[in-house]
Amino acid sequence: MLPTDVVEWLESSPLYLGANEYAKRNREQVARHLHGLGIDLNSQLAEFYLNYDPCCVRGWYELNRVENIAAATAFIREFSGPDYLALTGAVGGGMTLYHLPTGQVFDVEFGQFEALQAKALPPVAESFVDYLRWCKAKDAEDA
Repeated sequence: MLPTDVVEWLESSPLYLGANEYAKRNREQVARHLHGLGIDLNSQLAEFYLNYDPCCVRGWYELNRVENIAAATAFIREFSGPDYLALTGAVGGGMTLYHLPTGQVFDVEFGQFEALQAKALPPVAESFVDYLRWCKAKDAEDA
């Protein structure tokens, strides 16, 4: 279950009420996409996508809708390796990547993919919930 502070932040988005209906109406389709991406349906990442629209996340990057993750991942797979999913598009000179085996989240600027593959790039978050908290902090900085 997502922690209360994260849920309150997500639900405070001006887009929450309307956009969140998409997640609710399309739960089965979202679950199929998640499964197809290799995401454990009991993970924090799956819980987020099954219950919230990505536009509820504010901060530096705009998260991909679950149905767009595969295409964005295919775009960077040769640079990142097979264990990463692209949570964002290529905006602002980089991408946010989710590491499937560990659940860590990386903010990778173009030019840092070799460091990522060499495991020399530290994650911005040890878990998806920590990533949402990182976004929350970025959102507060922008306010």
